[in-house]
Amino acid sequence: MGLLILNAMSDAEVAYPAADSVCWYKGCQRPAWRSCPEGKCLYHSPSNGDSAETARLVWNTARRMAGDKDAEGCDYRGWHFPDDPDGRFQQGRLVGWFVGCCFDKNVWFNDATFGGGVVFDGATFGRNAVFQNATFSGYARFWGTTFTEHAGFGNAAFNGDICFNEATFRRDADFLGAKFSRETGFYGTTFSGQAWFVGAIFSELTCFETATFTADAWFLNASFSRGVPGTQYLIRTGSSGNSGNSILLSVFRFPALVLSEA
Repeated sequence: MGLLILNAMSDAEVAYPAADSVCWYKGCQRPAWRSCPEGKCLYHSPSNGDSAETARLVWNTARRMAGDKDAEGCDYRGWHFPDDPDGRFQQGRLVGWFVGCCFDKNVWFNDATFGGGVVFDGATFGRNAVFQNATFSGYARFWGTTFTEHAGFGNAAFNGDICFNEATFRRDADFLGAKFSRETGFYGTTFSGQAWFVGAIFSELTCFETATFTADAWFLNASFSRGVPGTQYLIRTGSSGNSGNSILLSVFRFPALVLSEA
């Protein structure tokens, strides 16, 4: 898959104080941000969270891109997402981040870094959603998120608490080699396509209770270091149908794991 080349800033983007050079991130042709010592544009700069003003520019642009009906896709590859200054509870509900966003085209978060927490609660990905090699430095919430097509989290690093509770993966879910360093929840998650957790590492408490797998689930060489004491984890494998249905658990370490047919 080739990089999306931006010859100029798109209509969804916001102007920022630019240098005379071009962002050195591969494939990006935005002007470099004047305040970035690394010579990157505002969106790729690790310094874009130094003020609430620049952080807000990044997040407002990202949300506008998600809603841009004329764009061919949302390309956030290599972006640095700072803490969202507008992300908060408001009148009993979460606002800001990507809460409730509808991505109706392909989305690329490859190699992106989320410098703080990020929330995708209730978001819908209508096409492919790729988070390959993304780094989540803080908490990451995908509660009730719907992935309609391919969901790719291969080699992603989740360094904060991670929640995919009640999320729905309608096609394949790729978590190959992903690293979950903090508490991880897949409570009530639905996997309708193949689920790939080959080589994934779960370092802290992990919950797959009532998760539903209706196609093959691959946990070859996945490592679970901790479980919740006294808790049994129920993974529903669904009806086997004509083609069969398997959960492959070679070198799969998980306390009190129970497999059952739905």
